Amino acid sequence: MIIPYIFKIMEQETSEGKRILLVEDEAIVALAEKKVLEAEGYRVQVVSNGEAAVEYIREHTVPVDLVLMDIDLGPGMDGTEAAQRILDIRSVPILFLTSHTEREYVRRAEGISSYGYVVKHTGDLVLIASVKMAFRLAEANQRIARELEERVRAQEAQRWSEFRLKRAELAAKLGNWELDLRTGKITGSEGAAKIYGLVGTEFPYEEIKKIPLPPYRPLLDKALKDLIEEGKPYEVEFKIKAFDTGEIKDIHSVAFYEADRRTVFGVIQDVTAQKRTEQALRDAETLWRFALEGAGHGVWDWHIPSNRVYFSPQWKRMLGYGEEEIENRYEEWESRVHPEDLPKALKAIEDLLCNRVELYHCEHRLRCKDGSYRWILDRGKVMEWDSEGKPLRAVGTHTDITERMEAEERIRFLLQEKELLLRETHHRILNNLSVIRSLLSLQANETSSPEAVQTLREAQGRIDAMRFLYERLFRSKIQKFVPIRSYLEDLVRDIREIFPLGNRVKIMVEGEELSLSPRQAVPVGIIVNELVSNALKYAFPGKRKGNIVVRLRGMNGKCRIELEDDGVGFAEAHKSPDGVYRLTCGTAAEDSSLDESRERRGFGLELVSVLVEQLSGTCVLESKAGRGSRYQLEFILEIVPGSGS
Repeated sequence: MIIPYIFKIMEQETSEGKRILLVEDEAIVALAEKKVLEAEGYRVQVVSNGEAAVEYIREHTVPVDLVLMDIDLGPGMDGTEAAQRILDIRSVPILFLTSHTEREYVRRAEGISSYGYVVKHTGDLVLIASVKMAFRLAEANQRIARELEERVRAQEAQRWSEFRLKRAELAAKLGNWELDLRTGKITGSEGAAKIYGLVGTEFPYEEIKKIPLPPYRPLLDKALKDLIEEGKPYEVEFKIKAFDTGEIKDIHSVAFYEADRRTVFGVIQDVTAQKRTEQALRDAETLWRFALEGAGHGVWDWHIPSNRVYFSPQWKRMLGYGEEEIENRYEEWESRVHPEDLPKALKAIEDLLCNRVELYHCEHRLRCKDGSYRWILDRGKVMEWDSEGKPLRAVGTHTDITERMEAEERIRFLLQEKELLLRETHHRILNNLSVIRSLLSLQANETSSPEAVQTLREAQGRIDAMRFLYERLFRSKIQKFVPIRSYLEDLVRDIREIFPLGNRVKIMVEGEELSLSPRQAVPVGIIVNELVSNALKYAFPGKRKGNIVVRLRGMNGKCRIELEDDGVGFAEAHKSPDGVYRLTCGTAAEDSSLDESRERRGFGLELVSVLVEQLSGTCVLESKAGRGSRYQLEFILEIVPGSGS
């Protein structure tokens, strides 16, 4: 009976490539067994003692699939000890060989975790069948071990999943419950127990029915009945009184019915904090709407996908409508925008919805109930966007600015009238100055006295200084400042016409362009006129050639004007021991210097001194005999409102 069974096993098994470590102290027996096994396709490594077997297993990384171990290995380590040490190193199937059948040897083999033993000299077929049976047993054990490991891993994963679910429930204030309709038993998760204020996971019905507040009990009973009998969706919100603390909580619950199990499975969530936040937002929204309405602002709230717009009562009252006379539609607004203002209003809204701007701001006219138009300042902002970046909700205000716009229009009209009046005034002043200059010129032409003619010409120069200033003011659009360098260049050019010296004396204006207020520009023009005129009269007698330079410089909020000539110098310089004459006038001048200047230089320098004092500035003269004179005028620049100075 055994031989057919052995052959059947041999036919089913494949031995190709499997490695066997044969431990046999008798060389001839070992050689014979190796050949038998190799003939079956096994790869066989032979060692002669237990120590060598243990060393082979320890040193070789290539796995051994089976150890064929002789129990009686002679002197040294016997087979059972070697087998135990091998198993301490690596888990490998061990099949014992023995020529003994005594109980002692059998007991020694059974004491080791082995795959049985084979009695020597029972034939090659028995040896091969035993080896193959050992391999099959090893594979079965490995399969069982894998299945056990997978089961343990699955159980661990399930425990971890349950742990995470429990933590997630607690963190999200969630819980689940189950109602068995066959037994009436209600069970729940730890999260559900915590929400309800219960202990344990079994919920007594008498306790559960007391937890929802009485007004919600009929709602819950009907929702459960409709779910079970009609399959209607179960999703309810209700309030409970926690069983342990008595705290009032807001609950959101959904449930599903499994008809085959006659079981209802539900999920609850504590949404108390969310409800409080929503209520706080509603209160805040009511408050700001009340504040805006109280301040006279209309409010609009636009749900963009549906084009539904909430228009506040004040928004409607601005246009003369009652509460029910305007629908909550976007078209109600667009249809009332003045046709001239509609394109810019739509463009402003497009920029807002396309996120080109953060705030919407537009001034336009809206048609009232009586057909008139009111000016509206419309402002808003997108408050919600979807996941694709599309706008969902925009909120804004309407403010009636009709009175402001009418006032601005009135101001523009008055400014235009003022502009016309100023132009007419400037025109008349310039005409009057021109008439005065012409009269002085006629008088000079009719006068035979050279001194009188010179006096009249000087008066003409002073008139010209004022005329140039008014021309500058007349040409200036804002009429708040005078570009002084350009003004002085024109002034100097006109002075040359009064003193026809040809090309003997060159007059230059250098430096940066500075802006002076008209109040400062008038005295500066007259001062420069006086100093240049004096230089032309006295600095270049006879046919003497020379230069006059006017330099402008702004520094630290001050204006410095230097006038320098290379003429003969003041007569006082020629009389001075060091050949230098100095004179100071203005706020820093000593009274003696001022008196001296008035005595010796006549009306011109006296006029300069008075004008320097008017500027709250200083003017220092330094004249060197035969080498010319140098004036330095310095004063603080006035800040011209709106000029950016």
